[in-house]
Amino acid sequence: MITVVIPVHNAERFIQETIQSVLDQQRQDIEIICILDNCTDNSENLIRQFGDKRIQIETCSFSEPSGTRNIGIKKSAGEFIAFLDADDIWEPSKLNRQLALFSNPEIGLVYTRTKRIDIHNNPVIYKSTPRLLRGNVLEAIIYDNFITCSSVVVRSRLLKEHHIMFRSERKGAEDWDMWIQLAQHTQIDFIDDQLTQYREYDGNTSSKIDGMHRSRVKVIEDCIRMILNSEKYSRSEQERYLKQCRKARSLCQLRYGHQLLAAGRIQEAKSAMQLSLKNNMYTIQNWWGLVKAYILTWTSHNQ
Repeated sequence: MITVVIPVHNAERFIQETIQSVLDQQRQDIEIICILDNCTDNSENLIRQFGDKRIQIETCSFSEPSGTRNIGIKKSAGEFIAFLDADDIWEPSKLNRQLALFSNPEIGLVYTRTKRIDIHNNPVIYKSTPRLLRGNVLEAIIYDNFITCSSVVVRSRLLKEHHIMFRSERKGAEDWDMWIQLAQHTQIDFIDDQLTQYREYDGNTSSKIDGMHRSRVKVIEDCIRMILNSEKYSRSEQERYLKQCRKARSLCQLRYGHQLLAAGRIQEAKSAMQLSLKNNMYTIQNWWGLVKAYILTWTSHNQ
C-alpha cells in the first residue's frame, strides 16, 4: 500500500483538484492522510465531500509543513510514502510507474520530472531544464536540490530505520535536508517525464528571502558536520563531499544575492556576491553577479 501525505493549510482553492489527482491514479491501493494545519477556511468540508474511506483527516497547529508531514509519516501504514502539497497535481500514471522502479531493492526513493504551473494551471516556462540524476546522488544533492517534494515516493522503512524526519528548523529547505539524509543510505531513481505539476506563486517577501537563505546555510553546515563526523567515508570521499559543500555555499550566496538585487537591497546583494566569490572564485556566474550589483550601485548614485 502507498500512503499519500498531504499537508493542508487554507487550501480550499486547490485541495479538491489535488485529491482528485490521487484518486485518479492507476494504482488504487492507497491511503490519503490530509493533515489540516491551523485551517480557517473550508478545506475540511471540501475534503469530506469525497466520502472516500481511504481519506483520513488529522489536525495540528504547527503552521509549517515539516511538522505536518511528520504526522503523516508517523500515521502511515503503507510500505511506501508519497508526499503531495495541497496545491500540486499528479498525472494518473505517476504512482504506478514509480512503484515499478522499486523492484530494485537498492532503490529507496523515486522522483519524477516536474511541470511548473501557475494558479490558473497555465505552464510556467523556464529557459533551462534541470538535470536529473540517479544512483548514488549524495555528492550532487549536497550541491543543489533537484528533487521536487510532491514528486517523491520513498520506502517508509528507510525513514523509520534511520530516524529520518523533516526538520522544522530548516523551514523552506526541509525537503532538501531530508533528501540529503536519505541519499546517505540509499540509491535514488527517477522517471524522466513530467508526472508532477508544481504550482508556483508570484513573488517572495524580503522576510521569506532571508529565512530561506538562513535555512539553506544551516543545511550546508549540517552536511559539513555529517561528513566530518561520519566513519563511513574514506579520506578522498570526505574531501570530495566537503568540496561540494563549499560549492553549495557559493551557489547559496549567489542566489541570495540575485534575490536581494531583485528586492532592491543592493548593498546586501554585493556582500552576498562577495561571499559567493570567496567560496568559489572560478564560476563566471559569481563574477557577473558581483559586476551587476556594482553597476546597479553606480546607476543609483548617478540618477
